[in-house]
Amino acid sequence: MLFSAIGLFGIYFGVRMVLSVDPSVFKPLVGAIILLLVVYTYRHKGLGLAAEPAVPTKSSLLLYPIAFFMGFYESFLGSGNGILFTIMTSRSRGYQLQTALGYYFAAAFVWVSLATVLYLSHGIVDPPIMASAISGSVLGAYTGARWARKKGNPFSRKVFLVAGLVLGLKMLFDL
Repeated sequence: MLFSAIGLFGIYFGVRMVLSVDPSVFKPLVGAIILLLVVYTYRHKGLGLAAEPAVPTKSSLLLYPIAFFMGFYESFLGSGNGILFTIMTSRSRGYQLQTALGYYFAAAFVWVSLATVLYLSHGIVDPPIMASAISGSVLGAYTGARWARKKGNPFSRKVFLVAGLVLGLKMLFDL
């Protein structure tokens, strides 16, 4: 809850930035960061595959300031936040991949809802196109979540890595 609330401040400032700066300037940098996170996830073979006991550490406290930056980033690019959140919560809270992604999507739903309202209030988005995008996203999320639950964490991890690799390369090289 606190994580989502802190991220809302990031959303607000991120939307303000989008209204004043072209976000495509950041795409190559973000693509490189996503690729680094994919490599990190690939190299740590057990990351998110099994629940581990949560060990309260100082790194757990770092999740909260990072929430601001994740909200900020979510408001204009959004892609790749799930990878970072999964790495952070697998390490600090012992979450499995699917559990971490569930928490991430709950936080992201709140963030994206605020960003949508802010963009609508500035006339940035076309409501019919937005409605189609939301419908497709909900259907894809429902189908993907059911498939991931059925196939398990090892399968989800592979899809996670491939999607991150494709997304990172797309953003880095503006494909």
